[in-house]
Amino acid sequence: MEKVKSIIRLIHIFVMFSLSGCYSHYSYMHSADVMVKNERICVFINGGQLIKNENIARVNVMEYGKPEYLLNDETHLGKVLQADWCLSEFNNYDFSVGRSYSVTVETKNNIYRARFIVWKYGEKLMVTDRY
Repeated sequence: MEKVKSIIRLIHIFVMFSLSGCYSHYSYMHSADVMVKNERICVFINGGQLIKNENIARVNVMEYGKPEYLLNDETHLGKVLQADWCLSEFNNYDFSVGRSYSVTVETKNNIYRARFIVWKYGEKLMVTDRY
């Protein structure tokens, strides 16, 4: 009888772990920040968010309302992320005024993401966080 109770407990534990979610190789989703610098969109990782010694695996740009990535780039593989520095990986991408974007920087264990809207105030380029 004791063996049956132990087996039932193990089955309950197994079911609970199975229902708790799928395994992902990413540890966490962290926030990236965005601002306008020299009339260009600057995506950067805040020093408080950055995990030390992380290397870039992939950068992505996705426009809301479009099903595919506009940029899915692995050419910067191995470049070390630096806190509070504009990521040059997005320098050549032309973000359009009036559009909403999600940009991600993936490392081996983490993802850093910024979501924002690009707009103009007079002639000045602006960005607003999109949560």
